[in-house]
Amino acid sequence: LAPGLWERPSNVRALAQLLRAYVRNADATQFQTTVKVDGLLGVFQKLIATRSNDHEGFNLIQCMMECCPNHELEPFMKQIFLLLFQRLSSSKTTKYVKGILVFFCFYILKYGANNFIEIVDSIQPMMFAMIVDRLFIPDAQKISGKIERKIAIAGLAKLLSESKHLKENMYLQYWNVLTKVLINLLELPVDETINPEEDFIVDVENM
Repeated sequence: LAPGLWERPSNVRALAQLLRAYVRNADATQFQTTVKVDGLLGVFQKLIATRSNDHEGFNLIQCMMECCPNHELEPFMKQIFLLLFQRLSSSKTTKYVKGILVFFCFYILKYGANNFIEIVDSIQPMMFAMIVDRLFIPDAQKISGKIERKIAIAGLAKLLSESKHLKENMYLQYWNVLTKVLINLLELPVDETINPEEDFIVDVENM
């Protein structure tokens, strides 16, 4: 899709929905020809950078994770996380935090709990601890929407039940912490408070 089409805000939602439809209906060979992963990621990067459209970026990348062949998307995954953390560091909003938490849980469901911890820690040592302390603990209860909360609950359950890293000394303390987060999601209503913006610093320049 021509870049100029995305310049009009009124076009963005319809174009994003159209792209997701292409992705869902493409067969494996089309991801090497007409539905190029790198082109889709360029759109994702543009969407995720803006407060008004970041939710469309999350919708697109989760659609790609669901539908793209793993060998096509896997080489780009670390860069995807870097883009998400760059936006988190530069412009953290409650809406964005809810979106990235659901993305994390969707990733865990798709690629596994150990893979998730390993990829975030490859970006910055002990990044997983920062994610739990500064995102999951204060903000998981803010996740709203039936589908989004189901993804969060299922992802956290998989993280707790499958991750070898939560059984090791470095992250052993977080098993009980994340269990409490999961129980709260199951038992308590949505927290509708809006947090003031806070810093979430990732040293992306030295990655």
